[in-house]
Amino acid sequence: MKMPASSTRNSDAPGTWRCLTSWDAGPRRCSIRASCWREFVRKFAALLAMTWFAPRPWTQAAKSLWWRPKSAMGKRLSAGAGAKSALSLPLQFSGKLLGVLSIASFQEHAFAEQDVLTLSTLADQLGVHLHNAHAFQSVKEEAIKDGLTGLKTHRYFMEALESEWRRSPRTAKPFSVIMMDLDNFKPVNDRHGHLEGDKVLVHVAQTLEANSRQSNVVARYGGDEFSILMPECTAEQAEILAERLRATVSADPSLSPYGITASFGIAAFPMHGTTPEEILRVADAGMYLAKHEAGNGVRVASTHTETTKENWEQELVKAYLGVAVKRMFATGPETFDQYLKRFREGAVETGPSLMETVTSLAFAIDAKDHYTQGHSQTVSRLAAQIGREIGMPESEIEELRLAGILHDVGKIGVPETVLNKPALLTAEEYEVMKSHAVMGWRILEPLRAKPVDRIRWMVRHHHEHFDGTGYPDGLQGEAIPLGARILTIVDSYDTMVSQRAYKIGRTVPEALAELERCKGTQFDASLVEAFVRSLDAAGVDADGELQKAN
Repeated sequence: MKMPASSTRNSDAPGTWRCLTSWDAGPRRCSIRASCWREFVRKFAALLAMTWFAPRPWTQAAKSLWWRPKSAMGKRLSAGAGAKSALSLPLQFSGKLLGVLSIASFQEHAFAEQDVLTLSTLADQLGVHLHNAHAFQSVKEEAIKDGLTGLKTHRYFMEALESEWRRSPRTAKPFSVIMMDLDNFKPVNDRHGHLEGDKVLVHVAQTLEANSRQSNVVARYGGDEFSILMPECTAEQAEILAERLRATVSADPSLSPYGITASFGIAAFPMHGTTPEEILRVADAGMYLAKHEAGNGVRVASTHTETTKENWEQELVKAYLGVAVKRMFATGPETFDQYLKRFREGAVETGPSLMETVTSLAFAIDAKDHYTQGHSQTVSRLAAQIGREIGMPESEIEELRLAGILHDVGKIGVPETVLNKPALLTAEEYEVMKSHAVMGWRILEPLRAKPVDRIRWMVRHHHEHFDGTGYPDGLQGEAIPLGARILTIVDSYDTMVSQRAYKIGRTVPEALAELERCKGTQFDASLVEAFVRSLDAAGVDADGELQKAN
C-alpha cells in the first residue's frame, strides 16, 4: 500500500488539530496523513468503523479521528450487507484496551499481510492519540469541577449563565436559576467536625445531580450553597424541580439525623430581571426569604416591576440580616431573638425606629466577641462629637451616628475563625477581614432611600486613607465622604485604646499621639484636630482615661 509523504494529524479534542506524528517505514522516513484512510477505503471498497470504551464527553473527540463514506456502498457495509472480508484491530495504550478498529470490504481476501502490518501500525498510533484525547478531556473536566463535590465550579456556573443570557434573546427561550442553601448545616461542622460536614455536602451534591436533567448546570456556588442553571425553562418548571429537590432532601434518611433541610430561591429571565446579575440577585433573595420563613421552603419572585422590586427588596433586607445573625448565633443564647424581632419589624423604616433596630443589630454583632463589646456604640458617639465640633447640621449628625453603629455590620460575612483569632492575622486572613467594608455596603443596598444611601457609602469607605492607600477603592482626600473620614478616625482610636486577644490597649495619650503622627496620610488632619478638641470638651481625666459621655 503506497503511503503519501506528509504529516499525520490527529485531533486530540473536538475541532483542535494538535498532534503531529510520523513513523519509519524501511530505509527512508515516511509520514502518514489522515487522508490515507480515504485511499485505503477507495482501494479496498472498505468501511472504517471504531468501537471505543470511553465516557460520553470523549465521543466527539474520538469521532473526529475518522472518515466514514456516505455512499450507498458505505451504507450497505455499515448495515453489514455484502461484506466478504473483515479485519478488527485493537486500539491500545500501555496495555490498556481503549477501543477496536474494524474494517469491512466487499472483496474476498482483501487484506494482504503488508496491509495488516500497516493498519496495525496505524492502530498503534491511533491508540496513543485516543489516550491523548482522553487525557486532554480529563484535564478540562477537572478544571471545571469542584474538588469536593464533583459539581461544576462557581466560575463555570457564572460563565454558563453569561452564555445562556446571550443566547436566550436569539432563541426567544427563557431560562431559570435556582439558588439553594442548606438549613442547619453549621451545627454539623460544629458538633461532628468538618469531615462529616464534607460528607453531607457530597451527598447533597449527588442528590442534586441525580434529580436534574443533563442539560442543567448544577454547581457548588460556595460553602453550603448550590446553584442550578436551567436552559429553556420557565420559573414554573424551575419551581417544580426545586420543590422535588426540597422534598427529597427533607426526607433523606442520611440527612435527617442532622436536621438538614434546604431553602430555595428561583428567578427566571426575562420575567425577574434583564441581566445575569439581576437574575442571581432575585434568586438569592428568594433563597434568603425561604430561610427567613423557617427554612425548608421554595420562594419565587413576583413579576419584575418597580413596585414588586421595592417590596421584594424590603422583604430581603429583613431576611438577609435576620438569617445572617441567626447563623452567627446558631449556638448562642436565645435572647438574641428579641433583637432579630425588633430588626425585622423596623428595618425598612427611617428615623428613631430605624435607629433602634440597627442598634439592636449592632449589639448582636458586638456581643459576638467580648473584646469588641460596645465598639459600635463608642464609634457612633465619638463620630457624633466630631460632627458637632465641626458644625454639622443635626440631621447629618444623626446619619453619622447611624453609620457609626452600622460601620462593622459587614463582619457578619467574616468567618468566626478570622474574626476571633487570638493572634495577628495572616495576609490571607487580613484580605478576608478587609471584605467587611464592601459586605456591609451590600447588606444595606436595599435601603437605598436617602439618607440611608449616604450611610451606605460611609460604611463602604470607613477604611479609606486620606493619602489614597486605604481600601476598598483607594479614594483620596476629599473624594472620601466626610462621614467616612470621621469614622476612620474614631474607629482607629477606639481600636487602639481597646484591649484585644492579641494585644494590650494603648493609653489615650498614646492613641492621640498615633493619630497626630498619621495626620495627612491615614487621616484628614483638620478632622484629627477637631477630634482632639471634642475629647477636651468631653473631658479626659488625669490618668488619660476618656470620661464616658451620657
